[in-house]
Amino acid sequence: MSEPNSEHANAKWDNATHLLFLELCEKEIRKGNRPNSYSSKNGKKNMIDEFSKMMERNYTKLQMKNHWDYMKKEWSLFKQLIRGETGLGWDATKKIIIADDNWWEQKIKFRYDALFADIVATEEGARATNQEQMSNIGVDLDVDGLNSIDGYNKEQFINSNGEKSDESDDMQNVDFVMFSEPSLKRIALEHLIEHVSKPDYRKVKEYLILAENEWRLPNIRNGDILPSKTNYNGYLYPQFYDWSCPNAKEIVKSVVAKAVAKDPRMAASLLRLQFHDCFVKGCDASLLLDSSGTIVSEKLSNANRNSARGFEVIDEIKSALEKKCPQTFSCADIIALAARDSTVLAGGPSWEVPLGRRDSRDASLSDSNTNIPGPNNTFNTILTKFMLKGFDLVDLVALSGSHTIGNARCTSFKQRLYDQYSGFNLPDFTLDPFYAAQLSIMCPKLGGDQNLFFLDYVTPTKFDNNYFKNLLAFRGLLNSDEVLVTQNLASLKLVKLYAESNEIFFKQFAKSMVKMGNISPLTGFEGEIRKNCRKINN
Repeated sequence: MSEPNSEHANAKWDNATHLLFLELCEKEIRKGNRPNSYSSKNGKKNMIDEFSKMMERNYTKLQMKNHWDYMKKEWSLFKQLIRGETGLGWDATKKIIIADDNWWEQKIKFRYDALFADIVATEEGARATNQEQMSNIGVDLDVDGLNSIDGYNKEQFINSNGEKSDESDDMQNVDFVMFSEPSLKRIALEHLIEHVSKPDYRKVKEYLILAENEWRLPNIRNGDILPSKTNYNGYLYPQFYDWSCPNAKEIVKSVVAKAVAKDPRMAASLLRLQFHDCFVKGCDASLLLDSSGTIVSEKLSNANRNSARGFEVIDEIKSALEKKCPQTFSCADIIALAARDSTVLAGGPSWEVPLGRRDSRDASLSDSNTNIPGPNNTFNTILTKFMLKGFDLVDLVALSGSHTIGNARCTSFKQRLYDQYSGFNLPDFTLDPFYAAQLSIMCPKLGGDQNLFFLDYVTPTKFDNNYFKNLLAFRGLLNSDEVLVTQNLASLKLVKLYAESNEIFFKQFAKSMVKMGNISPLTGFEGEIRKNCRKINN
């Protein structure tokens, strides 16, 4: 890295520099260089030196102080909005400021009426009354120019120009086609509060207009991918450790590569860790905690006991990172990167991993038993569990494709072979008889529960679309796999699509994995950065 410019630079406080400033503040606080309400002389000097070095520009003490003072004003405003104004409140679950319609009307619609003349604020969202203005910012409209919000209805396929698809008649009996809308009105309000001195009105307007539009399952046979509703979720962004732990990604990749070379099955195991972590309390590495004190480990749940593995690989990665960057890189981010790197090593797609998660200080055995989809769940149960985490049908089918690698135990599918219909002692009629006969050799009616079987018997260690081809041949190993083609027409269409196009499957899988990594992460000062992924810090 080159030396900082000798002349003082004009301060530029974009998102990256602001987050770096916060990170350095936190670092100095952890070192004890803020004994009271002010930073010590050493703390200030360290911050200025390190900040200037990383930015390759000289920032003065006054510039740093001015930004500190600005942040204090923003914080004061934030606290005032939470506690001091009628109509505002704090949603402790979603970690956002909420506002009722009266406040919205008075503070937003009234103040920015000239800018938002074409927006109608309602309890559920906002509607633009001018179709041309909406199209200018890239929002697709239906034939009436409006997309109404009716919850989960039996809807027909709608393509990008608003015409009914030629396959829409097949959709009359589908239970779930509509997907839940993002809370974009809240995002717009958050943006105004966060940037109250200089809001980006165009961005706010976009959020408001989009709030009226639900995503519909697109006609994606020609390669169109469902638009991603994922953003980098506050503090999550791929460059989070570029300054504080610059070689971290290479360290993770190296350890994962060594582990997968030694045991190819490990790729699936590390990928599975992210699913089972994020589905419980969010992506917070709660799965990695061993039982200790009041903590009962999620490793003991039905979904993980004698099944989840790869913890030693995570330990090795953490140990290597602690030597390079002590108490800097979270266990939750290790899981996210290891899942991506494992997928790539198995021949699957790559994606940019947003980083900046922090680690939880507790675990939930009960949520692990409840939230993670089970191998014998019905289609509607699985879809409901996915939707409760913010996913939709496209995500469900694409992410199920992770079963293109890895193994499952006999106990996970034994009922399909011998008693699928509760007490009638009959096999699953949707399971190919020849395949069932092969499985029964190593998975007898009595015993053999822990025997392992490939989830994709064609290419068991290669990440590809053969999983979907197996489903269409009624050779999906788990009940939760085969129901994608036997219990829902919309999911069947997606299975056919991914079986035909490996490229489309890869693109959607990558999008859905980024989305999964954004489930309720701990950020900022929430949680902690564990020194050891298996236990909380003292």
